[in-house]
Amino acid sequence: MPEKKYQDEIDFREVLRSPSRWKGAIFIIVIALIITGGEIYLKNIDKIFENRIPPRIGPDTLMFNEIEMMKGVHTPGQNIEDLAKPTPEIIEKGKQLYASTCASCHGAEGKGDGTAGTSLNPKPRNFHSKEGWKNGMELSNLFRTVNDGIQGSSMVAYEYIPFTDRFAMIHYIRSLAPDYPAPTPAELAKMEQTYRFSEGTTTPNKIPVSIAIENLATESKKDVDTISSVFAKLSMDSTSEAITLINKIASDKKTLLNSLNNIKPSNWNHDYFSEFLISASRENGLKPAASNLKPEQIRKLYDYFSQNGYYLSRQ
Repeated sequence: MPEKKYQDEIDFREVLRSPSRWKGAIFIIVIALIITGGEIYLKNIDKIFENRIPPRIGPDTLMFNEIEMMKGVHTPGQNIEDLAKPTPEIIEKGKQLYASTCASCHGAEGKGDGTAGTSLNPKPRNFHSKEGWKNGMELSNLFRTVNDGIQGSSMVAYEYIPFTDRFAMIHYIRSLAPDYPAPTPAELAKMEQTYRFSEGTTTPNKIPVSIAIENLATESKKDVDTISSVFAKLSMDSTSEAITLINKIASDKKTLLNSLNNIKPSNWNHDYFSEFLISASRENGLKPAASNLKPEQIRKLYDYFSQNGYYLSRQ
């Protein structure tokens, strides 16, 4: 039997004359290219789908509705029967309040076609229609809607407006169509029981949005300065036993300091601080080792933060 010879070099002419051989080679190359392409795709998938189109920020998105500075006032108690009476003077006052508070969404005529409501979903209420009322058309339900808002919609709560003004707006709204039911004595009695109109209310002080933003920025800077100051002490002083403990239990010192800074000053006491540490929450910048601290170690840490001005500056 003749000995079989093995080819140590590829005869490409022979390969081209045998389709089965070069088709197999191409198949292997294609598979290799697909696998390589898939790996490159997976490694760069974030870059491939990255949104390179900058967001369109129009002038209107940077604006906010400014409010006037206003001192809180006490509204004397009133009888619910008197509040429920839609006098011409009350309706006229309600019309003015509606124009400044409601018309941008509900429209000047209350048809739900205000310019600010065009993109809202669900659409603002058409006060001329009897269909689709979520809370109902009754006086009590209208007051509940104005007072509490409607969850899951753009209808916000206006509980900060004096209740006499809320009633005035509601009476104006009810004057837009003849289909609103008159309130019953039982309905009015329940409203008084719920809202205690006879006892009166006090509205809080209001400041302009611009001043509120400025105040928040000032308070935030003060907090950042405090955290930076304490962090610097932690970095410089390595001999204090309290700092040794902090280094032992902190997974992230700045996160820990920021979490401590978010504790309300009224809650800052030894018991609350102990619970905070023992929780050993990673979100608060703590390691699991924090749950194993001894009472005297917790006391030492509490005294350290209290005596180094971290909380004294926020009292």
